[in-house]
Amino acid sequence: MVKSPVHVASPPAKPLLIYDGACDFCKFWIQRWQHTTGDQIDYLPFQDGRIAAQFPELPRENCESAVQLIEPDGEVYSGAEAALRGLAAGHHHHWLLDFYYDWPFVARLTEWCYAFVASHRRFFSVLTRLAWGREVAPPTHQLVRSLFLRSLGLIYLAAFVSLGGSNSGFSWGSGCAASPSQRWKDYANKRPSRKWVSVFITSSRRYVGLAPAIMH
Repeated sequence: MVKSPVHVASPPAKPLLIYDGACDFCKFWIQRWQHTTGDQIDYLPFQDGRIAAQFPELPRENCESAVQLIEPDGEVYSGAEAALRGLAAGHHHHWLLDFYYDWPFVARLTEWCYAFVASHRRFFSVLTRLAWGREVAPPTHQLVRSLFLRSLGLIYLAAFVSLGGSNSGFSWGSGCAASPSQRWKDYANKRPSRKWVSVFITSSRRYVGLAPAIMH
């Protein structure tokens, strides 16, 4: 763990994550985290004058070397621990923080990885742009989810019609030569049983209910 010995006298009302505003890699991920944590945590670059004015106890070199998280109780955290606590404060990925605290070797490995990335920011900034482009908002999968649900509806409709057509109790009776009114009467008299309708509706609700989980 990298809990800083620094304790600020005037802590913020909610967690504040301080980052390097001159680092493109840092700014990209901070903007992405803002979409994830919402208003549960504040973000400020250490170059902002309010940082030095409100937290004179926090050395500038600490901020230059790693992100700093100031909690409402005045405690300050640094590096990977600060990042994980920030995500947990937004009620996201709390399990990562649990792993960090429960498994010492995970904490050491996480801090080593953080230090390695921090010392090669330019390289990882290029990799980030290649992998994610310039879009900082997390993917919503709305289009994929919409297409999935519509396709599922068409599949069920086709299966239902096919099942009804193969059922001896669901035939057009008079064939294609019958008049429209006669075909409608035959259909009304020999419509699918309530059992098949119930099965169709129940199955549809079950799979549509699973769709959001499948898309995530």
